[in-house]
Amino acid sequence: MAHPANRESENHTLLESVTTSAHDALRAAFDPVNGGFTQPPKSPQIDALDFLLSRYSGSGDREALHMACHTLRRMALSGINDHAGGGFFVRAHDAWWMRPAFEKRTADNARLAMLYVDAWHATGDSLFARIARQTLAWALKEARTAEGAFFTAIGTEDSEEAARYYTWTPEEAERHLEDDEYALVRLRFGLDDKPNLGRRWHLHVYASLSELAKTLHRPKPELEDLLASARDKLWAARRRRPTPSRDERVDLLDNALMVRALARAGRLLETPELLDAAERTLAAITEHLHDGAQQQADNKTAGVLLGAVLELLQARWRDDLLTMARKLASALQRSSTETKSPGAMLALHELGVLLGEAGFVDAASITAEPRLREAAEAKRTPDLAWLTSCEQLVRPMRLALLQGPAAQVEDWRRQAERYFNPARRVYVLAEHAPLPRPMAEEHSVADGGTRAWVCDADRCQGSLETLDALLQALRS
Repeated sequence: MAHPANRESENHTLLESVTTSAHDALRAAFDPVNGGFTQPPKSPQIDALDFLLSRYSGSGDREALHMACHTLRRMALSGINDHAGGGFFVRAHDAWWMRPAFEKRTADNARLAMLYVDAWHATGDSLFARIARQTLAWALKEARTAEGAFFTAIGTEDSEEAARYYTWTPEEAERHLEDDEYALVRLRFGLDDKPNLGRRWHLHVYASLSELAKTLHRPKPELEDLLASARDKLWAARRRRPTPSRDERVDLLDNALMVRALARAGRLLETPELLDAAERTLAAITEHLHDGAQQQADNKTAGVLLGAVLELLQARWRDDLLTMARKLASALQRSSTETKSPGAMLALHELGVLLGEAGFVDAASITAEPRLREAAEAKRTPDLAWLTSCEQLVRPMRLALLQGPAAQVEDWRRQAERYFNPARRVYVLAEHAPLPRPMAEEHSVADGGTRAWVCDADRCQGSLETLDALLQALRS
């Protein structure tokens, strides 16, 4: 039998081989002009984008960051993004992402919103933050039930009804806008050019705001405000049209993804109303968690829901959320290991580190799966979502848990989360909340000040009582 240290080294070597092959395959398929990784029809390839951002965070691979961010930028400016109402369509029929299939899916938009938040966190580019907010605003306005949950989709891919709903003629747009708003929209979205969808125009960015600032002799910030006003008016006008059909099923996995997206965006973009929405959505689907219903959902759904609860805990620590996380973890642990997704195991691992409870998951055994070895030997790329979770599972995880007066502890949180690092989790407890077990066992505490604990998979350090000490512990 191989020594555990040797097995771990072998697993890391296998993982690096497969992730490098996946990166090379994406590089070969990458469209350096328009972004994306497929020939038309082009879909967002969410798993590929997530893999590339994860690879950048783990290894500093700037080529991976470029491919992800260039694709996200081109999508944000194209017709696959709804420029009047927000939200992304499922795919585009052309290489330029201009002519979409007019269906929006809640799960896709939740995952894309998280990717845009992560891209903003990695680069500081305000475009990504704005698109994340607009995408979630669409979901909250148009895809939410009265109880606060989200239904599955709006529209069908090639419905004439949906195409009519989303497209314009120049005359229609001008009728609803002030003269200066229309002058901007006309040039920004090519309404002065030939129609790009039959005899109608679907909004697709043709000119940057920097270019238009010169053309219209107005400062860029003024144009940004003008564009926001025009978007609101076009959306309001469009809502008076016959609306596309909706798939009003409430799917637990879709809603778990949306809770996670709202919580991540609310926390990192410091938008409390998004956190409120995340809490309301979780409350709306809580009925699915009672009476042993955890077993009724598959392990992937339960794992995503556990990840969503942990994401919300990072933003707003609540004892009932921790209790819910424990119940989900117990359900996952009772199910067979063979059916667990690496994503579910990653969430179990995170909760285990937080609670100081060993044995939630053996990270090394995940990457020793025959599937990984077969992929390495065959030089083929397995499912990218699976591969991303495996990569994150073996990456050293650092958890920081903070407690203290609200103003100071919030500053510590911002500093701890300043740089993009998905392997780092930061939890903020209420000032007098009880501590999880590994921190509660630490008796050297400061009275009235802010303190922190940093934990990895094996142990938690003693309490840290200065910000510099916290940041040093996170870097070590």
